[in-house]
Amino acid sequence: IENISPEVQIQAFGDSFPLQNLVTYSQDNTPLITKVDPKFGPSIGGTTIRLTGQILTTNINDVQVSIDGIVCQVTQVTDSEITCLSGALPLPSQRSDSPIGKIQVSIQNFGQAIISPDAKFLYVDSWSDLNTWGAQGLPLNGDNINVPKTMNLLVDISPPQLSGITVEGALIFDDKSIVFDCDYIIVQNNGSLQIGTETDPIQTSVTL
Repeated sequence: IENISPEVQIQAFGDSFPLQNLVTYSQDNTPLITKVDPKFGPSIGGTTIRLTGQILTTNINDVQVSIDGIVCQVTQVTDSEITCLSGALPLPSQRSDSPIGKIQVSIQNFGQAIISPDAKFLYVDSWSDLNTWGAQGLPLNGDNINVPKTMNLLVDISPPQLSGITVEGALIFDDKSIVFDCDYIIVQNNGSLQIGTETDPIQTSVTL
């Protein structure tokens, strides 16, 4: 990407007045996030996240980060990395949208950072976490499970044999050796089932 000097026009009283070379976009002056680690974290927050790229400042007060609209508290900044602590999502029943891992980074005097398509942090509710299931406890043998559209359910353990699971949110398999024994899996209403991605394939064995 080279420096670009677009033509700026002012419109008034039905006429346009071009102003040449008054605005210049430069890659060197554009914040850029290319990598996020880790890629998953619990919806209750508290995950230390590292965002790597071109930061353009080392002043912690110049940087603001949010994930799915939730503030990620910035704790450290270098010219190539931001470290922040994830905030908590509302409970699934109180969420208006599905968590999609949308990261926004604002740098004072430089504006919004460009975020690489692969640079995401996804809020998840882990299968092994009692908080995911509430008072009912972890699913038992023969249970039917529903994943609502406001939940990303991370399968991080091998559950007992299930009767069925209906996915309207996201069912994501962790990169672990997992056996998922289920009579049927229904993915509907724009739900998704993810076992690795093209850029980050599963390195272990997942058996369905």
